[in-house]
Amino acid sequence: MSAQLRRLAPQLLRRAAPFATKSSTGIVGLPVVPNGREVLMALSAKILKMAAALPEQAQYRRTLESVYGARLDACRAHTEAEAIEAQVGQGQIEELIRMAQDEEKLLPKMAGAQATQPLLALRRSSAPRRDATKLLCAAAWLVAVAGVRGAAPNARVDAPSAEWKPWEVPEGHTIPMEVDEDKFIPPKQNY
Repeated sequence: MSAQLRRLAPQLLRRAAPFATKSSTGIVGLPVVPNGREVLMALSAKILKMAAALPEQAQYRRTLESVYGARLDACRAHTEAEAIEAQVGQGQIEELIRMAQDEEKLLPKMAGAQATQPLLALRRSSAPRRDATKLLCAAAWLVAVAGVRGAAPNARVDAPSAEWKPWEVPEGHTIPMEVDEDKFIPPKQNY
């Protein structure tokens, strides 16, 4: 019986090799996916289908089509996870699956946030002038409070060409300070 097993063992191992899976990814919290190729193919196809709903001129759509199209092609060209990982060159197949899952969650949010529209269309359609005016007023207030070129509040800047020295206190700048003598405790001196 043992002679027959020794003779058949290499044949059995060769047949079982495609079904052998690695025991760990070596990354904490990232489990091994035994059918990683099929999962990655399904996710890539789903992302490409969802990306087709975005405007054709959107850079986000073009990037998705490029990245996930290449991953889908790699999955179609190879049956082993190591070959897919080598062709894609962005980590283990489990990492690619995690990225695809994250992208699948992000895609509807990007479409809903109008992130795929050209900037000029956004400026014309959804940004009312009063919001822009509020933004400019807030920026002017910040400049007035923070001073010119990052100087301290209420600092005097003689000329627009004055050099900004963040490590120095500008001339004439005083900090009002009130000390309540009853609550003031001098630091202990340990000599």
